[in-house]
Amino acid sequence: MSLFMPESGLLFWMLIAFGVVFFVLAKYGFPLITRMVDERKQYIDQSLQAAREANEKLSHIKEESQALLKEARHEQMRILNEAMTTRDQIVKEAHEKARTEGNRLLEEARMQIEKEKE
Repeated sequence: MSLFMPESGLLFWMLIAFGVVFFVLAKYGFPLITRMVDERKQYIDQSLQAAREANEKLSHIKEESQALLKEARHEQMRILNEAMTTRDQIVKEAHEKARTEGNRLLEEARMQIEKEKE
């Protein structure tokens, strides 16, 4: 039965040793460990905050690029419409000029024929 029941002297010295170790750990070990855990927690929190900010910036950049792309498409459509309008106007002016020139030449030819008849 002596295996399960330590002697009182052994129990006393075990309590003294435990008290000394606990005091040393409480004085020097635990504050160091808790400080390191707190620093690690702050580092993780800062990293998470930086990741959130990066995601927000990426989201804003995506929105800006979509807006720029939409604006570029509108500008492209405006330029194409303007070019088509200019093209139609130039073709219309060319037809009008050709018609006027044709009428003038026809009139000159008629006058020439009239002169030759006379």
